[in-house]
Amino acid sequence: MRKWFYGVSFCMVWQPKKMKLYSNPKIKDFKGDLAKRWYVSYCFRNPKTNKMQGFKEWISSALKSHEERYADGKKIADKLKQKLIVGFNPFGVQEKEKTLIEALRHIYGIKAVTCSKRAETTYKYVSEKFISWLLANNYENIKPKELNKYIAQTYLDDILVSQKLSSRTCNNQLIGLRTIFNSMIQRDYIDINIFQKIQKHRKTESDIICFTVAEKQIIRQVLSNEHPPLLLAAMFVYYAFIRPAELVRMQVKHINIDSGYITLPASKTKNHLTHRLAHL
Repeated sequence: MRKWFYGVSFCMVWQPKKMKLYSNPKIKDFKGDLAKRWYVSYCFRNPKTNKMQGFKEWISSALKSHEERYADGKKIADKLKQKLIVGFNPFGVQEKEKTLIEALRHIYGIKAVTCSKRAETTYKYVSEKFISWLLANNYENIKPKELNKYIAQTYLDDILVSQKLSSRTCNNQLIGLRTIFNSMIQRDYIDINIFQKIQKHRKTESDIICFTVAEKQIIRQVLSNEHPPLLLAAMFVYYAFIRPAELVRMQVKHINIDSGYITLPASKTKNHLTHRLAHL
């Protein structure tokens, strides 16, 4: 097409309309039917056929109310939209989706090089115990997003009843798994931490038994005669309120005779805070 304007020729070059690569993610809620599994759908143009092709991201069926599912769906849709904006291509070379067991070992591997030795041991114990149970109950191929509250609760009930673990030990397992699965959320293995929805067991407080003055004198005399190092350890606990585990980690350099104080650094205390514990 050619136009003349004040004796100058202008050529208008036709350009094809730029085709959209993707459609915005939308929640498929089956008109609010909770009996069906909801998902977030979007389309992306197939580079081979040049046609739009649909994709799904599942919303957890463990969410039993409309509000929870819509909130989860919106979170998934927003995350997908941001990924698509910055160039995510579902037809690109994708990493094979890990199984839950592979994901657990991957997270433990990260914890092993980023946490203290004590924390690393805890995460390894929690991970391997859960992995052993998954293998024993034929869940070796389950994907992280397929883990639901029923499976998680069954595991915690099983170690409480069948393995006869205490409520405190089961609660420690639950806390460890919550931390591990929070790390999975950060790496997009899962969208919801199922273990956050499980309540801790109530712990019964044990009776506090106090020694009489006479009994304490007997204990002091017996330990003084038969085991002086144990008497010293008992005195640290009794007078300085140092926990036995902290006492094991304490070093000579933490005792300052000149200042009259015992100073435990954060790396040695239970709450990871530095404490000046006692006046000598």
